[in-house]
Amino acid sequence: MVFIVLLCNLLTGFSVTASASAPPARPKNKITWNQLSPAALQIGLEGYQQLLRLKWIRPGALLTLIDLSKASGEERLYVIDPVHKKILLHTIVAHGRHSGSRYADHVSNLPSSYQSSAGFFITKETYNGKNGYSLRLQGLQKGINDQALARGIVVHGASYVDPVRAQQTGWVGRSQGCPAVPVAIHKQLIDLIKDENCLFIYHPTYNANSLQLALGR
Repeated sequence: MVFIVLLCNLLTGFSVTASASAPPARPKNKITWNQLSPAALQIGLEGYQQLLRLKWIRPGALLTLIDLSKASGEERLYVIDPVHKKILLHTIVAHGRHSGSRYADHVSNLPSSYQSSAGFFITKETYNGKNGYSLRLQGLQKGINDQALARGIVVHGASYVDPVRAQQTGWVGRSQGCPAVPVAIHKQLIDLIKDENCLFIYHPTYNANSLQLALGR
């Protein structure tokens, strides 16, 4: 009962402080809390609380929610501060090329699938690679996303994730499975969520009862 009350408190009263796609994007209205998918948000907060109890993320950690029920041309990545009930940043984000075109119809944990993976991740260290400044993700759910490190699933910037194209066509380019974001904000985003924060990728096929997190870090 106490957990339900806490979750209800988290689900109400949030505000937005900034837009992630401001540098390259057209002028836009601020996003409101009720524009987030209730299902994605509730599962994300429940998993976040589990990670806190396991002490896999620090008190006050951020929750990054990527909602793959939305089209790629929509802002569907949100960095949430659950403690202060704020959305700190929001932007468009790509999905894997074999997941679908405008929508991510499929997700996969398989190497070389070029599909996005759903589920809960912990953000790890940054590095400079073929896609520039990038952020490693560790998948926590066996059979769902635990191959993320081996697959090289990372947050990085990409020119094909273009807010202007998103506005004109309703979709953006696709990745090899990585949650790629606009180049103009990728460093800001990565520095905000790196080092043991929670990231949840929601997909309509994600089983809400599969919150059992892998224990072998």
